[in-house]
Amino acid sequence: MSNETTSTMMTLGHPPAEVVNETSLEATKARTAIEKLRGFVVVGNAGISVASDLLQHVKGEWSRLEEQRKKLTQPLLEAKRQIDELFRPATDALAE
Repeated sequence: MSNETTSTMMTLGHPPAEVVNETSLEATKARTAIEKLRGFVVVGNAGISVASDLLQHVKGEWSRLEEQRKKLTQPLLEAKRQIDELFRPATDALAE
C-alpha cells in the first residue's frame, strides 16, 4: 500500500477500495489455509517437521498483516493524539 493510499484513507476517514479488496483477499486466503490445516494430522517426525514449517509460515503471515495494519492505523492514532492535545487546555480548564 502506498503513502497515497494511506493519505487518502486519512482524508476520507475510511479505507479506499484498494485496501478493502486487499484485506478481503487476505481473509479469503487465510480461511482457505485454515480449512486445509484443520484436517492435518501429525504422524511421526516428518509430520512434526511439516507442522513446524506450517506454523512458522502462519506466524510470518500474521506478522506481515499486523505490520500492514499498524502502517495504516498509526497515522490515524497520531492524528487523534494531536486532536486530543489541541482540546486539552480547554477541557483541563473546565475540569478545574
